[in-house]
Amino acid sequence: MITKHLGPVLLVLLGWWAWNGPVADWREQSLQERLAENARNMALCLRGEAFAAGAGASTSGDPRTLCAKRHGLYLHEGQWWAYDQTRKVRYSSSHG
Repeated sequence: MITKHLGPVLLVLLGWWAWNGPVADWREQSLQERLAENARNMALCLRGEAFAAGAGASTSGDPRTLCAKRHGLYLHEGQWWAYDQTRKVRYSSSHG
């Protein structure tokens, strides 16, 4: 009786392990890839805002602020971070 259900259970466990292990690693972007994508999105948006301003379209505010809000980004230490990205904070040895 137990051997009858052991095969499907092992198959489900193997699939769960693969989905959360190696497959998850293939699906996720590295931090550098996400930062590069954020920078590309901002550059394209800023280029579009500059084109619109040059074409005579009315602009309502700072292009960097508008683009950052549109893409959900903020500037930190020269890089564009998404609000859903986590940053590793480096603490100096003097802080506890």
